[in-house]
Amino acid sequence: MPRNSKEIEFLKLLNKISNIYVVNKAVGNYEGIATLYLTDCTDNSRLFPYEDSNNKTIQTDITTLDNLIQKGLEPPDFIKIDTVGSELEVLEGFLRSVNEYHPAFIIMLYKPSNDAKIGRFFKEHGYSIFRLNNDFARKFAKQRRPIVEIKHPETGWPAPEGTWGHILVLHLDRHSEIIDSLRSSKAFA
Repeated sequence: MPRNSKEIEFLKLLNKISNIYVVNKAVGNYEGIATLYLTDCTDNSRLFPYEDSNNKTIQTDITTLDNLIQKGLEPPDFIKIDTVGSELEVLEGFLRSVNEYHPAFIIMLYKPSNDAKIGRFFKEHGYSIFRLNNDFARKFAKQRRPIVEIKHPETGWPAPEGTWGHILVLHLDRHSEIIDSLRSSKAFA
């Protein structure tokens, strides 16, 4: 969204931040043009039609994270994905870098049909997945601890031990000390 990009650029300058790169494109699993389905809330637009859409669309450039890195963007150590349903497509367009750099992730999962696929994706690539606690996790999984390791990543919503909600994803080799610390923490036990 052009307005969001301008706001981010303004905040970047205001706070004198130099390690944020604003790319005014959608991110997915291909390079080209995509339809963005708009809502009245600028942070809730999506790359697929849905019932909250206000029937307004725009055409936007779309790229992959792997293509951006190939073109010179520094590979991230940490990435947050909050694409309101296109999380799997973002990961598919980041596969080469996931295998090479093993970044850490925080991902907000919104599309139950993709939850188990995302769990399998990370399991196949050597990651551990943890669910962060929020109102949703407390209500549906009776989660009381701040963070819980997902025991069955190949299952999704509504399995209490499956992949869904807000997740922290850490590579077993690159982040082993953090994983061990989380597993031994009293808040985790």
